[in-house]
Formats: sequence, structure tokens, C-alpha cells
Amino acid sequence: TSETSVNISRLLGRLGLAALPANKNQEVLDVFNDIYPESFLLCNVLEVAISNSNLILHPTPTLLSAARIENSKGDFYLYREAFTPAVLEVTDEMDREVVRVKNALGMRPISHSELFAKRYDVADFRAFIKEVIGPKGNKGPFEVSSRYITEDTPIGLRLLSSLGDYAGIPTPTFDASIQFAGLMNKTNYWETGMTLEFLGLAELALPELQHYL
Repeated sequence: TSETSVNISRLLGRLGLAALPANKNQEVLDVFNDIYPESFLLCNVLEVAISNSNLILHPTPTLLSAARIENSKGDFYLYREAFTPAVLEVTDEMDREVVRVKNALGMRPISHSELFAKRYDVADFRAFIKEVIGPKGNKGPFEVSSRYITEDTPIGLRLLSSLGDYAGIPTPTFDASIQFAGLMNKTNYWETGMTLEFLGLAELALPELQHYL
């Protein structure tokens, strides 16, 4: 905010983490807890990736606010405005799709809503939006080419969709978001996004993938 000051909009809550390989998990947790007390373990790095809150918070609510964003001319607050009851129905279904994929991959089927409750001492995802991030959320995004879409769609949504394909679990809400994001930004996120093929893991059977992780 000046040459000698910064704005800290919020302090991050407890962080879920894992090591690669996961047999180093406890060793890594011990180090992190010295720096970030109350960090906690997730199963493996893929579980960490699809437990990233940005999957739920960023791309789809931004897409569903596209007209408002483009008409607001810079006067838009995602966390205050976007999470209406109708949009929350969509993010709830995305959360259920994540849980189904986690379950099929042998991960603990912890929902994003449960993770928000654990990380921020709130009741659920809705409470997090209303009590934690909504009142303090930064202004923006200001365009559909925001990082909320251009980063989180190829890296987050596309990975979850790829894992769903691998596990035989449909992810239609994620897939719709990927398609709309691509159309709005004239980018084929199906081809450019992170997939198990991109990671070199697609040919592994599930027990082999679990062992690798």
C-alpha cells in the first residue's frame, strides 16, 4: 500500500500437506509444524492438489459472474458478490464430485467443506464465505482472463477431471467449467491443462499409482 507497507487481507488457516514420496510425510510435517503450527497430513501429493481450495473458490464462481465482472468496470468483489445461493448449489456439486473421485482413488473422502471447517474453525464452506473471506476479500477479478481462470482451470479443474476419467467417475460440473472457461478465453484447456498423461502417470494401474505416490 506504500513503499514501506503491505496489505495482509487474511492469515491462511491450517495447511494440509504431503511429501513425495508419502513415506516422508511425518518427517515433512514435523518441519512444517515448526513454521506453520497445526499443519496436518493428507494422503499424498495428488490429494493435496485436489484439496486445493482454489478448485472451488476461483474458476466457476468467476465464470458465473462473467457478465457482472465485464460490466462492473473494476468494481467487483468475488467473495462478497459471487457466492449467491444458486452459485453455492454449483460449488456444492463440485465438492461432491471431488469426494467421489477421492473415494475411487483410495483417498479419504474429505470434502472441501470439511477442510474449510478444519482450517478456519468454522462450521462449513458457507460459514467460511460469510464469516472469513467475504468481509475481507480483495477486490476483483476484473476480467475473465484473470488468473482465477487462467491458472486454476488448467492446473486444478483439468487435473480433477483427468483423475475422474482415470477412476471412471464422471465430473460433469468440472467439465462444464473447463469448457466455458476455454470458450471465454479462446483457449483449449482440455489440451493445455495438467492431466495424468502430462504427468506421465496415466499408464499406471491404481495400485501402481498409489505405490508410486
